[in-house]
Amino acid sequence: MKIIFLDIDGVLVNRESLIKQSGRHAKGHPDCVMAFNKIIEATKANVVISSVWRSFGVQKMRILLREWGVKSSVIDCTPQLESMVNGLYISPSRGAEIQAWLDKNPCDDFIIIDDDRDMIHLMPRLIQTKFEIGLTMQDADKAIELFQ
Repeated sequence: MKIIFLDIDGVLVNRESLIKQSGRHAKGHPDCVMAFNKIIEATKANVVISSVWRSFGVQKMRILLREWGVKSSVIDCTPQLESMVNGLYISPSRGAEIQAWLDKNPCDDFIIIDDDRDMIHLMPRLIQTKFEIGLTMQDADKAIELFQ
């Protein structure tokens, strides 16, 4: 099984779509969604939400992504590993949360699509986007290559 660990803001939601938000949630930018669908069609990968949006839960994320036109199957969300120490919340890196998911759910291959770089030893599997523009067709091509 192939997995895409998906961030939302800065990947499917870029600055333009955030500004044009309707209601409570920003919507995926059509160009970013098209690029993401290119990856899905080429790789048949499943999606694990690694974004802060995961707090909505798997079902809500399936609905939102489907409404945006995303053609993938959301199978899970990464765990939230934050803890409280001396009254302060300590959040591990997103890479640590992805590794925790992988430790419990081995897969054949995976990539991470995110606009952040906190992936620790998983950096070679990262397709890093820019918040301003989100996922591009060039990023999609790199993602497809990583799976091969």
